[in-house]
Amino acid sequence: MHQFARKILKSETFYASAILLAVLNICFFPCAWGNRTLLASAQDAPSIFPTGAWAGTAVSSKHEISQTLDNRGPAFLGEPWLALAHYQYVHEHVFPLWNPYQVFGHPLAANQESQPAYPLTLAVLLHVAPRSYNCYLHSPLFLADICCYLYLRFFVSFWPAVGGGVSAMLAGYYLLFISMPQLSVEVLVPASLLAAECLVRKTNHISLVGFSVLILLVFLGGMPESALLLLCFLCVYLLFRIVSDPDLRSHIGRLLVRLTTASIAGRQHDIRFPQRQ
Repeated sequence: MHQFARKILKSETFYASAILLAVLNICFFPCAWGNRTLLASAQDAPSIFPTGAWAGTAVSSKHEISQTLDNRGPAFLGEPWLALAHYQYVHEHVFPLWNPYQVFGHPLAANQESQPAYPLTLAVLLHVAPRSYNCYLHSPLFLADICCYLYLRFFVSFWPAVGGGVSAMLAGYYLLFISMPQLSVEVLVPASLLAAECLVRKTNHISLVGFSVLILLVFLGGMPESALLLLCFLCVYLLFRIVSDPDLRSHIGRLLVRLTTASIAGRQHDIRFPQRQ
């Protein structure tokens, strides 16, 4: 056990993860370690009060730059849904299928944006608070950068791969729409490239399971437009890799079988819940 731990500590992936995590903490230091929050309902958008839920002095929008390009969507829907899903999970002990507080009742799990079965959402639902919400928004960025690093490591050396991971994490689109629900799927682009590359390079069951888990996460993310674009991009990438590589072309039948098996396995494990009548 100690030898395994020492091996991990000496691995390049551990050092890369530490560097990328440090960059993430530095960039979001006020939210990660200070008293700031990315909750749009706190002060960026009207909620309980016209100036937000925070009872302190309102910040004038004339002198402050907006944190994201859409503050009201998360403030009016995404953040209240987290509190509602937490209550239904923890106190009512039911899966959050239904939202009784919106109009005359509204589907919750089937609305494609609340994502109550998405792993990162499940993690924040254990304790919904400003600091845990910050971690909830930062964790997809870390997922994107570490997967981008691992993918680039197939082709380049350590430091260029780390630089690519930082670039993926701090991509302008991710930062400007950090609180929007479609990012749950769109941050999986580096992970999809990594899973696809492992699938075509390795013949073990781990690569097969990894690709299946990726497909499952795409569907649990609940955003059909983003999922369609990601899966189309993934198919084009796989087609290009197979066609452009003579070794892969010689085993195209085996690769297609593995790809089909992994895709079906990931899709069959997707959870679909009926809407409440």
